[in-house]
Amino acid sequence: MRVLNQYIKEVLWFILGVYFACVIFAYATSESKDLVSVLNSLGGFISGGGAIAAILTLIHLVYDKINSKINEEVSYGNYILLTLERQITFLKMQSETLSQFDRGSEKELPYTIPVISFDQSLSHQINLEKGIFLLSGSKPEVLAQVDAVQRNFANLSERWQQRNELWYEYHHSISSAYGTDVVISRNDAISILGETKILALEQATEDVLSLLPNSIRDLPKVHKNLAQLMITDYPRCRVLVLNSA
Repeated sequence: MRVLNQYIKEVLWFILGVYFACVIFAYATSESKDLVSVLNSLGGFISGGGAIAAILTLIHLVYDKINSKINEEVSYGNYILLTLERQITFLKMQSETLSQFDRGSEKELPYTIPVISFDQSLSHQINLEKGIFLLSGSKPEVLAQVDAVQRNFANLSERWQQRNELWYEYHHSISSAYGTDVVISRNDAISILGETKILALEQATEDVLSLLPNSIRDLPKVHKNLAQLMITDYPRCRVLVLNSA
């Protein structure tokens, strides 16, 4: 079928050439009939050949549509793989940056870990509706896995941003009251910002420190499962498999 699709135009031109050759030959060898009579005598042959040409054209159109659908699926599958790889790389960088400040006791971490920027554009990048074709693949559970890690990544992104805002407010208030490079007690911090703000900062820090390693653990697994699915289900297509995942 792939060979037929590749040379369909050549086949159709060949059939057309055969028709013209037959007409010319029949007319040239006919001694008493005019051109119209010759064409009428070849009517069955021409109509039969026309049907074959029509069938070949239909096969080409159907195959082209199927091939286009496969290309779209592979393209979006590769896009998901690339997005997962970018998220993995980014979170590993975040973990390395965070490790520079993650050296005190758990009680001190909410106050010692500063604002660290988080690339919000990496969230909500995968459209599950476009990835619905994965449900009919060899591993339909992969789509649910992709959805789960994307929800976790979005949650991490949101909590990270909330913590940045809370820590910035904390740092600004403490600096205004005591100056920079000072260490104060938790009770003193509560007296300035209120217990609600301090509890929110502590909880956001705990969430970030919990969600980050979970995402770093789960994202490569889903990336691997999706890559294996794509390689199995689309063996003749190029699948994006990157070493960083």
